[in-house]
Amino acid sequence: METVSGSKNGTTNNGYRYAFGEFVLDPANRTCTHGDEALPISGKVYDVLLAFVENPGRLLSKDELIDRIWADEFVEEGNLARNVSTLRKLLGDTQKDHKYILTVPGHGYRFVADVRSVDDQASETTVENLQIEETDSVTTIPVTSAVYRYPARNRSAPVR
Repeated sequence: METVSGSKNGTTNNGYRYAFGEFVLDPANRTCTHGDEALPISGKVYDVLLAFVENPGRLLSKDELIDRIWADEFVEEGNLARNVSTLRKLLGDTQKDHKYILTVPGHGYRFVADVRSVDDQASETTVENLQIEETDSVTTIPVTSAVYRYPARNRSAPVR
């Protein structure tokens, strides 16, 4: 498996892209495609989507998402809500049919689609059930199973 420095098909550092529904998210190149078509996705909206696909099925609180996306900036919850709304439109979610993003009122959001990791060999593994794979006497553990921690920030402090 090749990495970004010698990349084939624009895979991430650990050789994985994320697939959900008919979409493929490539963190190394910051792209999201639907079939063969690249989605016009802006920076913060992309960051929200990446947070969701890295945490499928998990409730992400509004504070956690704001801390991750706008690390040292002062923003209101409305900024997050607008980015999630834009993302829902790009993914084709409707008010009646939430195939991807579920709002948990008063708490945050949950990404409800099945997410798979995709490597260069086109094999797919469900993120929730990543398995250790042995190939040619080399054992690899996908990095997507790592736990990410983001530093807390003080929202009452103004942005400099």
